[in-house]
Amino acid sequence: MRYLGGKSKIARTIVAGMLEEYPETTHVWDAFCGGLSVSKAFAKAGKRVLASDESLALITTYKAAAAGWDPPIVTEAMYHHAKTLPDTDPNLRA
Repeated sequence: MRYLGGKSKIARTIVAGMLEEYPETTHVWDAFCGGLSVSKAFAKAGKRVLASDESLALITTYKAAAAGWDPPIVTEAMYHHAKTLPDTDPNLRA
């Protein structure tokens, strides 16, 4: 599902503009990483990226996936239950 506020379609344009303005940059902070589109585009351009987001559940899920977590297959019932979980159970909530 595409998030309406997502940057996937404009990520390359964002990166090109930033690198044109700051050509010597080697490190980038993607403060609102969301689906990682801009982070991925900067990484492809050879830049080191620090990604963060306000959503604890999202960042916890990314960290778990990077560590090898294999997410469960989610049924519709699990989905409805997970929507009610607090942010203290971020993997299933995300």
